[in-house]
Amino acid sequence: MGLLDALNIGGSALLTHQAAIQITGNNVANAATPGYARQQAVLSPYGTSDFGGGLTAGGGVRLQDVRRLVDNALQQRLNDASSRMHQNQVADAALGRVESLMNEMNDEDLSSALVALFNSFSALAAEPEKPAPRDIVLARAQTVVDRIRFIGSGLTDIRASLTEQLTASVQDADRLASTIAGLNGQIGAIEGGGGSAASLRDRRDQALSELSTLIDVTSRENANGSVTVYIGSEQLVSGSVSRGLSMVLHETDGGGSMPMVSFTDNGGAVGLYGGQIAGLQATRDGHVAEIGQRFDALARELIWQVNRVHSSGRSMAGFTEVTGTYRVDDADAVLSSAATGLDYTAANGSFDVVVRTTATDGTVSEKVTQINVPLTGGAGDMTLNGLAAALSGVSGVAASVTADGALRLATTDPNTTLALGNDSSGVLAALGLNTLFDGSSSQSIALNEVVVADRRHIAAGLTGNPGDGDNAARLAALGEETPLAALNGRSLMGCHQELVADVAVWTAGARDAAAANEVVFQSLTAQRESLSGVSIDEEAVNLMQYQRAFQGASRFISVVNELLNELMNTL
Repeated sequence: MGLLDALNIGGSALLTHQAAIQITGNNVANAATPGYARQQAVLSPYGTSDFGGGLTAGGGVRLQDVRRLVDNALQQRLNDASSRMHQNQVADAALGRVESLMNEMNDEDLSSALVALFNSFSALAAEPEKPAPRDIVLARAQTVVDRIRFIGSGLTDIRASLTEQLTASVQDADRLASTIAGLNGQIGAIEGGGGSAASLRDRRDQALSELSTLIDVTSRENANGSVTVYIGSEQLVSGSVSRGLSMVLHETDGGGSMPMVSFTDNGGAVGLYGGQIAGLQATRDGHVAEIGQRFDALARELIWQVNRVHSSGRSMAGFTEVTGTYRVDDADAVLSSAATGLDYTAANGSFDVVVRTTATDGTVSEKVTQINVPLTGGAGDMTLNGLAAALSGVSGVAASVTADGALRLATTDPNTTLALGNDSSGVLAALGLNTLFDGSSSQSIALNEVVVADRRHIAAGLTGNPGDGDNAARLAALGEETPLAALNGRSLMGCHQELVADVAVWTAGARDAAAANEVVFQSLTAQRESLSGVSIDEEAVNLMQYQRAFQGASRFISVVNELLNELMNTL
């Protein structure tokens, strides 16, 4: 080994430790860069020098590798935890909005409004002839209508908002998948040529982390440095190609259609197992959809039950003209068939038509005619046209079907009024005659304009006699714990209370799951930071070590240079 070999050792040491200092400086510079993985200079001995006689010595040092300190298994666990955390966070946020919308913690909630309505019926039953109780019934009924419509439209808005968020998240996921595919191509090209693509790998890992917050993905690195990204068992990214993600209309179990997350290349639905997208879609089509359906069912049944009882009663004032609020699609269709398009279905039974005539001397006479409504499944079942014909056969009554499919009744004598009641078929409620409510859902519920225009049309009695409040008492009883088949054996109040309780349970469950997953996520984040994160103190120690080594190599080269000068001077 000669002085020139020693000079080469010093030169390799200078260059190697200069590179190590540069790597350390790069770590310090990126200490706050999201997704940056700390790099480590891997040094190894470089060659040997022969002294003769079988004796050798080291030939210097070289930079063997620049290692990214990354644990791929830990990173995948971190991404999985991120997916679960974000899934539960969006579910918690959406259900929290529903809970706030229902607002069951104050005196203006729907429960209080329903109790007040049924209590107002009780007050009316005690004083059916006084106007004040009737005004209170109308006010309480309007409050119920307003509250139901507010909640119903709010639930629709929440579901639409979830679809908007879902669409935006899918667009972000599609962009990230394209970014990963592009980085795959760049990494393969650089590393295939023997270069280092550490910064590009950091960017790809960061993109994978961001993608995992949106959708639960797994990745597998290939021999060429690219990663294949999977959603479940389906490939999303392979090499430099992304299949793409988009929103496509798919049929739902209820026969409708909703935008669903799909692969862009073939339109196939994407299996969602975690992440913000899974949380949004599952919450929209799961709990929020169920809450909306159950709330609509409650509103629908409230309308029907109140109208069914109300239409069987008698009001203080008769009608000279009245038109049903519900229309049929086919006036020749049997009234119990779906072909009518009615929101509510009549059954076999009958109802009374009461014609009251006031003579010139002031005397009043009444004639009660029972109208049979056969709906037994036989050939003679009643249609709307048939019902109009039967009603027109009542002396003093003219009945017709309007152009838009409603039943219209009118008296033929200015001294005559008609009243309806004692309905065992439900046909009056189904057609919207002598009813309190209109509509058939949480967003269409309203008060019957006939009652709003004249409070005397509130059917408080059953006979029309003074002081008769029996029908108002029957309406008040609807607020009691009466099981209803349409609500799976629950009462109106019980159904609403159960729905409120379920919302609270689901919201608490999502909140607890989000909190638990956040603890796991933070723990895994700390583990990743301990391995891949930059510690300024540790880098400072490394910097001093490489600095001392660089200074030593410089001094060594200076000494060898002096020796070479001595040798040259000697020669």
